[in-house]
Amino acid sequence: MRVTLVQMDVHFSDKYNNIQSLKHLLAKEKHLGDIIVLPELYQGLTIGLAICFDLWFPEVIRRYTEKNTDVLLHLANFGGEQTLLMAQARAMENSLFICTCNRVGTENTKTINGFYRGNSQVVAPLGQTIFRAGQQAEVHTVELNVNQEPAKQFSGISLQKELSTIRKLLSNTSDS
Repeated sequence: MRVTLVQMDVHFSDKYNNIQSLKHLLAKEKHLGDIIVLPELYQGLTIGLAICFDLWFPEVIRRYTEKNTDVLLHLANFGGEQTLLMAQARAMENSLFICTCNRVGTENTKTINGFYRGNSQVVAPLGQTIFRAGQQAEVHTVELNVNQEPAKQFSGISLQKELSTIRKLLSNTSDS
């Protein structure tokens, strides 16, 4: 699968309606914590769409895994480095690819004084950064070997099986 990251300097107020239109095209209503999953969109892969701070909440991203998401497309608008690190953690926690496409540039309005760092990236299921863009407007295409990813394991342990076992143990203790 190929993913093209387009990193642009846009003013949120100018483009916000287009983003809202995209959300409504994919889901009738999107509320905080809702997930958007496009099953078998491309070559049998399931694609998820997360928007900005969705990535900060493990329980939200876990819901994509429950829907068998292979690749999570993450549209972002951030200035700090924290979200880049969150993407690595969420990729490992959920054994999926995360493609973050982040804004670049600055915006200064009555309500926003923002710097947007760029650094769009692609993270593999084991948390390795496959690609990271710079801090200027640019376009890159990255090849993902989704079906060839070596079993989404760390040190020979299936993270998905471990997570399933932990969930079963937790549900058993909450029943007692």
